[in-house]
Amino acid sequence: MCDLVLARPGAASRAEAHWDANLPLGIGYLAAAARAAGFRVAVVDGRASRHSSIDETVASIIRHRPRVLGISALTVEFSRSAEIARRVKDTSPSTVTVLGGAHANALPADSLHECPGFDYVVAGEAERSLVELLRAVANCTLPTSITGLHQRNDCGGIDCHAPPRYDTDMATLPLPAWDLFPRSAVYPMMTERGCPYNCVFCSRNMSKRVRSRPIGHVMEEVHWLVRDFQAREIHIEDETFGLHADATGQLLEALAEFNHDGRVCFKAQTRADRMTPRFARQLRAAGFRYVEIGVESGDEAVLAAAEKGIDLAEIEASIRTLKEAGIKTWANFIIGLPGETRESVKRSTALAVRLNPHRLSVAIIVAYPGSEIFRWAQAG
Repeated sequence: MCDLVLARPGAASRAEAHWDANLPLGIGYLAAAARAAGFRVAVVDGRASRHSSIDETVASIIRHRPRVLGISALTVEFSRSAEIARRVKDTSPSTVTVLGGAHANALPADSLHECPGFDYVVAGEAERSLVELLRAVANCTLPTSITGLHQRNDCGGIDCHAPPRYDTDMATLPLPAWDLFPRSAVYPMMTERGCPYNCVFCSRNMSKRVRSRPIGHVMEEVHWLVRDFQAREIHIEDETFGLHADATGQLLEALAEFNHDGRVCFKAQTRADRMTPRFARQLRAAGFRYVEIGVESGDEAVLAAAEKGIDLAEIEASIRTLKEAGIKTWANFIIGLPGETRESVKRSTALAVRLNPHRLSVAIIVAYPGSEIFRWAQAG
């Protein structure tokens, strides 16, 4: 029997399967935190294991006989996660089921109302909260005062004893438990959590409060990924890499020294208004081969309505600066932002042609829970 199984559902389509190689950083941290606290942990990653059905994921979970099952879900995965929880409860009623992840962060009470298969929802950063819940289950006591924990009450409502936590000391986080996952050539990592910007399409899953890791802590992880997992690519998953120019510069100098032979390819995403020639040169010296820029639109009015806080001149300058430094560019656009018209879409198309990025992503706007657009949709 396992004290904890952490799971995520497999892809539901070929489009989703494109991202199967992306390991789940959140689950990696949670598994490491629970194991560090002395619990027996297993991971069932339907994506990384390329499960073809919910049945396959459920069977893998049941084989571990979990005391607690934690499922992490994006909004697009919520219905599959709910079905997995229901089937596990049907087979093993004593298993405690918990939902976490982006959807739970945005809609914790609604998630419990909509899915009787989940006993609890944990919103916010869950490394400590999950360990507290595991201790309560192990001691056969009712969990109380656990930060971010939502549970049903006898009146049919939802109780939350303490608000979600977004205050993790990043220096105390254990390194993700990647040994519990299938081996990969690509590993994710973060140098900080949170984003201070106000883009209306973003769910702000990590909150607006930015918390950074010490450079030594980051470099320890880089050395570990290359030494123990033979990582060939490391993707920095910060929402905006390079928020603090001085600290980022010091980190890039350390990465350049470590990666002097170019054995590792790094990738990150940042904002157009953070890019400077010096930043681009530092990125290139450290081994960054790709940098993503959130362009979103080629129309100034649409950019302003999206509260992106950048303009077209900054976008074009950032892509040009990256190319001049020898870094490949990945431009992300969104169609359907507030104020979008046929003419603004044409301007976005024209901008994409001018930018001529090495990779181009175009998404249709989705009112993700937690975003301003979601709140507008509910109010309208």
